[in-house]
Amino acid sequence: MDVRLQVRQYIYQEKMLEPGDHVIVGLSGGADSVSLLLLLDSLKDELEITISAIHIHHGIRGEEAEADAEFCSRLCSKRHIPLRILRENVPELARLNRCSLEEAGREVRYLRFSQAARRYADLHPGTRVRIAVAHQLEDQAETVLMHLCRGAGIRGLGAMAPVRDNIIRPLLSSRRKDIEAWLRKKGQNWREDGTNSHTDYTRNRVRNIIMPVLNENLNPRTAKHLFLLADQARTWTDYISGEADKIIRTFPDPSVMPADILENLPEALKNEILYKTLVRRAGASRITGRHVAAASALLGSEPGSQISLPEGLLLVRDEQHLCITRSEPKEKPDKEEQELPVRAVYSVFPYESGLKIPGQKYTKWFDYDRINGDLCIRRRQPGDYLVLAGVGRKSVSRYMIDAHIPKEERNDVPLLADGHHILWIIGWRMSAAAQVRPDTNTILQVSVRRRKEND
Repeated sequence: MDVRLQVRQYIYQEKMLEPGDHVIVGLSGGADSVSLLLLLDSLKDELEITISAIHIHHGIRGEEAEADAEFCSRLCSKRHIPLRILRENVPELARLNRCSLEEAGREVRYLRFSQAARRYADLHPGTRVRIAVAHQLEDQAETVLMHLCRGAGIRGLGAMAPVRDNIIRPLLSSRRKDIEAWLRKKGQNWREDGTNSHTDYTRNRVRNIIMPVLNENLNPRTAKHLFLLADQARTWTDYISGEADKIIRTFPDPSVMPADILENLPEALKNEILYKTLVRRAGASRITGRHVAAASALLGSEPGSQISLPEGLLLVRDEQHLCITRSEPKEKPDKEEQELPVRAVYSVFPYESGLKIPGQKYTKWFDYDRINGDLCIRRRQPGDYLVLAGVGRKSVSRYMIDAHIPKEERNDVPLLADGHHILWIIGWRMSAAAQVRPDTNTILQVSVRRRKEND
């Protein structure tokens, strides 16, 4: 099938776009992203959309990366497509966040894509913005294989969705060879990333070593079959997720699950309810299959039995329910806690457009719905981090060093903590993860005051 026809059909099939949408294309200069840009440009009148592009310079490949940026600039200029080129220092981000270059690059790309989408929406009120990324069928197959090898369950086998929030993947059902053949037929060149042949990266090892062995020695349609497996896994998980939501909506309190209802459900549906309920309180990145299995086993335990969850939470079995609650505080606070020199005053109110965020050093506003747990004012602990715009996660210890906070003062700096996520290094820096945004619904105002003797 012609790639243009295939992509057009896939866009309609997955309901990726609506008339009036603006699409920001992630443009690296490689064959996949170049074809995505040209395909959407050729379909924009039929789809009644507008497009622009964004290129992220990762600060990794020297002159080769500069040539990529120049190539993208010429391509977009020739087609009269608006382009933003953003420069990042991914090696430094990887060092600060103690993660691989792959992880740091992916995190900063999606952060910048999201910021670009919000920026466009702010400038064009009422326009729905979509971010188009150029993953294709072989990318999906590689992702399924990596997830499988890392022990993912059926949810992980669903890999990359064609549509997730405002991210769309119009090329996901297209083969790499067909995309490149389409570009050659049009006489369009592209950039080759020299690091694609390096086996230092996990995906490159899967792409250049494992997949060829499977294709040549097992089945030449391995990639297609893995793609279809991902589709099937998402179909099942979407269905189970929808059924679980229907049942959860019947619970008077989303943190209290009736044991008799759970015990009479099929295993898959019961586990999905447990998973979704635990994630709602502790966060998706913290809940694993181990937590779900332990929660399921708790149903058969004696009343009073409990298991520990991330973020200082407990799941407790009482006579009739599984209840998520917070760990009991220590009977007597630590000496350090008693000596904290400040206290916080909290207030919550609806956010309305036009409200001016206060500029006071010791009064801050947060997006209340982005806060996971109970807040507290405390000193730093191992594992504490905050999120910096354009950087991602950064440990509090590293931030204090980089901010030149004197070493002897660091343990005395009060922190507004949501678990190990530090929302505010008081007197210094807020985390970007809970900042007020245009889509904020509820404000949490935190005012910090020095303690008095009778506090």
